[in-house]
Amino acid sequence: MTLRVTVWNEFRHEKQNEQIGAIYPDGMHTAIANRLGKESDIEVRTATLDEPEHGLTQEMDFPIRLTKRLQKNRDVLSAGLSRLGFEVQPCEGTYFLTAGITKLTNEKDFAFCERLIRDAGVALIPLSAFFSSGTPDTYVRFAFCKQQALIEQSLERLEKYFKSR
Repeated sequence: MTLRVTVWNEFRHEKQNEQIGAIYPDGMHTAIANRLGKESDIEVRTATLDEPEHGLTQEMDFPIRLTKRLQKNRDVLSAGLSRLGFEVQPCEGTYFLTAGITKLTNEKDFAFCERLIRDAGVALIPLSAFFSSGTPDTYVRFAFCKQQALIEQSLERLEKYFKSR
């Protein structure tokens, strides 16, 4: 039985970012497809956003609405966190914001996250949890794949917490 696979990629980052383009001159999707194509039981094709013959332009209403909602959530969260003193990092292609905490605390990320969960009622993710070395340990992640009302409520809780200190 042959497995049919379509490797999809926007093919934007490779064109816009020289470092990524140098690694994947034909796109990440092509590198993945080339590896999969070596298997005798896999039939592979690629599709990018600019290739409507692959059917990617159909039924795009939902992804476009979702993208706009997530971008708005990101912008609301980013502005609120920046106002509070977090050092918000640029964010593309994910639904997490990474922010530095050195202007807010001398604590390491785990202790800071535990304190905000306990005392402010807001959960964030210590970035060091993703690294075997335990560093960097002065950054946290916030998810914005939530309802905007929850993001606004979380920002209000954080603002109230930091003002009370």
